Amino acid sequence: MTQEKDISGQKFGRLTAIKKDHAIWDKEKRISRNFWLFKCDCGNEKVIDKYSVMRGLTTSCGCYHKEQDIKKHTKHGLCKHSLFSKWQDIKNRCYNKNRNKYKNYGARGIKICDEWANDFENFYKWAISNGWKEHLTIERINVNGNYEPSNCCWIPFKEQAKNKTTSHLITINGKTRNLCYWLKKYGVNDSSYYYKRKKGLTDEQIFLRK
Repeated sequence: MTQEKDISGQKFGRLTAIKKDHAIWDKEKRISRNFWLFKCDCGNEKVIDKYSVMRGLTTSCGCYHKEQDIKKHTKHGLCKHSLFSKWQDIKNRCYNKNRNKYKNYGARGIKICDEWANDFENFYKWAISNGWKEHLTIERINVNGNYEPSNCCWIPFKEQAKNKTTSHLITINGKTRNLCYWLKKYGVNDSSYYYKRKKGLTDEQIFLRK
């Protein structure tokens, strides 16, 4: 019997061979099909038919086809927009177990709504119509809630870090919520909010216009 070739460490397209996983006897073709564990450039690991990879029939864990499908269904030029990478980052937080941020999002059950997950244009249109600017980052109103239109708004990145602590929570009429919640509830622009704060106005004066 011919000894199987060891391809450990070799790269094929986006896939790097790690180790043999198992073999299956193909009765029809009367051959042994060897399945190996591969690591994709995107971070995912997947068990794939070794010869499918070596022949170039499989070049990724499936991420390449997903990317092509996204580009195919995305308006020309939008895939290069900075919001596109932000959208991909959100999806990775929620679904890619190999990403560092996954433990704080997907592992906690946080998801991205189907409306956004399945169509970047929907996310793009929401972002543009809800005050997105280059210096802003997306924030969830309910930190235990999902990424969806009713639970998200845009705030400066430095403020997002503050919002992770209870010290930055704002109380209006006895109700305590984070900044994102109040901006969305009263339709106050983030730039307007910070400008008024610098002028010495209190949160109640800003949101309740006292």
